[in-house]
Amino acid sequence: MGETLAQIPDSSLFPLGQRFDVHSYSEEQIGIAVKFEGGKDCWIFSNESYLFASWQNPSWRLSLGQYYLRCEVYYETFKPATQWLLLSNEGTTLDEWSIELVDRGP
Repeated sequence: MGETLAQIPDSSLFPLGQRFDVHSYSEEQIGIAVKFEGGKDCWIFSNESYLFASWQNPSWRLSLGQYYLRCEVYYETFKPATQWLLLSNEGTTLDEWSIELVDRGP
């Protein structure tokens, strides 16, 4: 028989909400969106995405187009550092989508 690979996430290990700690003394990478080769849509990504097949939460689907994303980091002073990102989803290949830093949002 053929082997089947199943994704079974342990939701008890997910942090609650859309926030997590980023320390000033270390670099941190975060997942923002997911796209698959051959598909026209992409999806915003968070810890809750693991609960959906292929990390595709239907509520967070983004069709072809450009989208401004706001990323806020809160420091000990509770003043947020805001960074705007531009997500461009222009086609069905991975070469046709990108996320880049921009000076400001819409």
